[in-house]
Amino acid sequence: MKLKIYLWLVLWLTVCNSYASVTWKVWNTDYRVDTTFHAKIGPGTTQTSLLLTGPDTTLTVFYLTVDLTDPYVDIRTVCATDHLAGAQTVTQMAESHSVEGESLYFAGINGGFFAMSGTANDGKTSIVGRPHHASVAEGEIYRTSTSAICRHFGITSDKVPYLSNVSVDFAGTITTATDSYAISGVNVNAGNNKIILYTDKMPGQVTQVTGSSFPMYYEVALMPKAGERLVPGKPCKMTVKGAWARGTNMVIPDGGYVISGKGLAGPFIQSLNDGDEVEVNLPMSFDGETVMVEHLTTGNPKILGNGEVLNTEGERADAIEWHPRTSIGYSKDKKKLIMLVCDGRTEISRGVRTRELADLMRYAGADEALNLDGGGSSTLYTS
Repeated sequence: MKLKIYLWLVLWLTVCNSYASVTWKVWNTDYRVDTTFHAKIGPGTTQTSLLLTGPDTTLTVFYLTVDLTDPYVDIRTVCATDHLAGAQTVTQMAESHSVEGESLYFAGINGGFFAMSGTANDGKTSIVGRPHHASVAEGEIYRTSTSAICRHFGITSDKVPYLSNVSVDFAGTITTATDSYAISGVNVNAGNNKIILYTDKMPGQVTQVTGSSFPMYYEVALMPKAGERLVPGKPCKMTVKGAWARGTNMVIPDGGYVISGKGLAGPFIQSLNDGDEVEVNLPMSFDGETVMVEHLTTGNPKILGNGEVLNTEGERADAIEWHPRTSIGYSKDKKKLIMLVCDGRTEISRGVRTRELADLMRYAGADEALNLDGGGSSTLYTS
């Protein structure tokens, strides 16, 4: 069995003995850049640490460079506890997913934004750790998002990275022998006339139906047929399990799904009977291109495009503030992946604005890059 090394990363060091200082412009300021550490830490993977000295501040920067053509390293996203709720550190996620003799998560960074408080519809299960926006891990859609401000980083099973210029489209369908209806999202709030698909990753393993129109919702459970698995862009055959129900947060069966909807979606759900066969398809597109990504995380804003620093000052309220920040991106030929963290809010590292972060990613070799969750969440881990 071939041992797969996953991106989270193992420490066998090949440390460079000497480093030369260079000058690099970060936004409008020239910084002296000193490489304080550079090492091979795993198959096709290096870690680099930088000290940037400017006229009135210093910055400490850490980044991973991954050769995506190396057959012994893979890139994986992880949701804490493998559910839509549950808080874990980056270190805990790496350790809990490593399997001796099979897979080692040896390095990584934090990903998208997540819930810091709240409970599920059962009134007791915490939703802390739930991604705010779209997330896909091991081909499983944990959550979709239609937020216009979101940008997405995804990677296919053959390690081709993608970064969207606009929000990713997850529009899907559920089809019976005689009819078809659109699926508008996964594990999100249902709107009028829309069908939402809920998975057993939901907090409390119940659907998310709330508000004064609660009794108007219709729901029914589905189970994949033997050998079938629902992944982005691949039709999955399922069987209706049990009768539809009205006005209830239905329990989602282990390994199964529930569809929920009201308005025009109600009659479609009511037409489904126990034992009926349906087909569910959830294609995903990046800027209009259908892409079967195995892993996906969400950020905001996109900071680097075609090697050019993007004007992101108006993208979010904190874009012009100095904070610790995390970014992910890749080279122009899509053969190098870069994961970077800039420390901040300390005496030795002030932190950066999003445009400054883009210049750091350019230094590291990125042609496209995305700002991920920053502040206290910014973490670069190596084992």
